[in-house]
Amino acid sequence: MTPSAALSRRARKGCALAWLTTLCAAGPAHAATYAIQDLGTFGGTYSVAYGINASGQAVGDAYTTGNTLDRAFRTTATGVVTSPSLGTLGGTYSYAFGINDSGQTVGNSFTLNDSADHAFRTTATGRVSDFGTDLATFGGSYSHAKAINTSGQTVGESALPMDAAVHAFRTTATGRINEFGTDLRTLGGTFSTARGINASGQTVGESTLFGDTTTHAFRTTATGRVDAAGTDLGTLGGTYSTAKGINASGQTVGESSITGDLYNHAFRTTANGLISAAGADLGTLGGTYSAAFAINVSGQVVGESSLTGDATNHAFF
Repeated sequence: MTPSAALSRRARKGCALAWLTTLCAAGPAHAATYAIQDLGTFGGTYSVAYGINASGQAVGDAYTTGNTLDRAFRTTATGVVTSPSLGTLGGTYSYAFGINDSGQTVGNSFTLNDSADHAFRTTATGRVSDFGTDLATFGGSYSHAKAINTSGQTVGESALPMDAAVHAFRTTATGRINEFGTDLRTLGGTFSTARGINASGQTVGESTLFGDTTTHAFRTTATGRVDAAGTDLGTLGGTYSTAKGINASGQTVGESSITGDLYNHAFRTTANGLISAAGADLGTLGGTYSAAFAINVSGQVVGESSLTGDATNHAFF
């Protein structure tokens, strides 16, 4: 990771939560207008939103009064963080990372006595603490759900027995992690994680290759696994890449190290293309680092980039 990347992550962690709605003009030459709404907290000093659906519902986590607990939240389309929280799987914290258009929410939570950390998927209006939300694991001590599509298919990562390895998973719309066919395997190493899924089930993320010294982004077919032919998206010349978002057509975005592994650049592939293809490198805002986090149906991308001198990071659209 570059120094500028580390700086941006620390900055995001310390920022107060705000709601950002972008109203785009008809053409790229027109300036966008913004309306910012503070979503608040559960009484503490910190909150962050990680996901949003088409109606405007946001999900994330927020501290309670005294900063003693960290709990997942899901707002209404125009609402703010209000009690009660989404609860937990019996432990002391929960995080929400993804939400689909119906309101189903995914993330992870400590279980009873904080003995394990499990992925969850709620109903459209339900809480983490409801019956049936615990998605279990591949037999290890933890699992994390990172994204959910319109049908309810959920993706993320889970530890295998004895925590000997971590594999990406993709559940069915109503299924759990420990069911047949959910293990997406790896590109040859001991680690993989899924960060995004589109409506058809295509899944993106990252996986180590054999020897675990190199990490590549992957994009599966709607029903395929990470270890299938053609899923490895390669890099921009370095030894690291990760895919963080995918749209309906299969265009994929993320970040990759360039030759020499000195810097990371944001990328956007074509629907079936590789990171190394011409035009995939999105460059930077003048600095040495950029990363893309999401892409919409028309191919517009959002993310962050360092400016000239790498002292400051800005969002890009």
